[in-house]
Amino acid sequence: MPDASFILPATLFGISALMATVLLLSWLEFGRPRHALSWTIAFALFACAWAVRTARSLSVAPEWTLVVVLCLSIWGLTLDVLGFRQRAGMPERRGILFAAALVTSALMIVAARPTTAVSAWLLPFAICVAGLCLLAAASVSGRRRSERAATAIAHYGMIVLASAAIAVAAGAAADRAGLAALDIGRLDTLLMLLLPGAVTASGLFVILLLAADLADRTRRLAATDMLTGLLNRRGLEAAVPRVLDSARRGERPMTLALFDIDHFKQINDRFGHGGGDMVLRAVADFMRQTLAPRDLAARIGGEEFAVLMTDAGRFDAAHAAERLRAGMERCAEMLTRDFCVTASFGLTDVRADDAELAGLLARADMALYRSKDAGRNCVTWAT
Repeated sequence: MPDASFILPATLFGISALMATVLLLSWLEFGRPRHALSWTIAFALFACAWAVRTARSLSVAPEWTLVVVLCLSIWGLTLDVLGFRQRAGMPERRGILFAAALVTSALMIVAARPTTAVSAWLLPFAICVAGLCLLAAASVSGRRRSERAATAIAHYGMIVLASAAIAVAAGAAADRAGLAALDIGRLDTLLMLLLPGAVTASGLFVILLLAADLADRTRRLAATDMLTGLLNRRGLEAAVPRVLDSARRGERPMTLALFDIDHFKQINDRFGHGGGDMVLRAVADFMRQTLAPRDLAARIGGEEFAVLMTDAGRFDAAHAAERLRAGMERCAEMLTRDFCVTASFGLTDVRADDAELAGLLARADMALYRSKDAGRNCVTWAT
């Protein structure tokens, strides 16, 4: 009957291979994010390491294969850290990470001779693992409230692993200095007891993060207009109550601007729907360039747009609306210089009793129709 020296490494190989497969499928299905690919390669390396460790337990490989196991683990942990940094949007520091893994692997391979004590190559391994775990703890980023518990667990779990690696490094250093003997058998047993849970938890955590990313991406797609990249009506309706509450607490003025492109049907008739789409995208790009980053811009209908201007009273809002109106002509230059794009605007102040988008849009819409009655291509305030 196989003993623990075979069962545990074989179990870890199966877990790591399964995690690598799931992460690969996630990378393929979720838009191929870089961090998912880094985690896929990391768990593939872990699987290779445990396959070699399983072979060693069956005595079909020489003793020095333990160094190969640890080298593969170092590279796997390096890519794991790289994935955390990629997902958090931090500088990857890929050159530094790979250089550290390469130097550590070289030191271990050079030191792995029959006449050399195990502590000679275990010391650089433990130091590198401690550094990578501390870096991973600093790189874990919970970007949404639902991730905070999992992020905290991962953060402190990495610190625990770093502490264990530091203890191993201290033991190896003491063994090298002749101050204490390092019991490799007990160390191996301890690792075999701790690593299954650590590998499983790490794999489940990264899969949880990928699932959270997918859910967030789905929510963003549901709130985004696919043609222009602006918010759609649903996204604006969801964002407005939160922004209004924040504005009331800070007693900040806000303005809603509603506008649509004049005679848009003529654009479609003359240039086709592809030309009309080009104008809509150009208008959206111009809005992003002109408006403040904190303003909410949305396409809420075919050629109808809305902007919730935060921290904007009548003067600032009128100035911003006029900049938009005056700049619309440039949005058609990509089609032909002899066609002028104009837009009619309706603006309304956000009042103390405004709690949702519908009432704001109704007042702005009435002002918009007054702009059209006045000949279009102008800005009108709601009364």
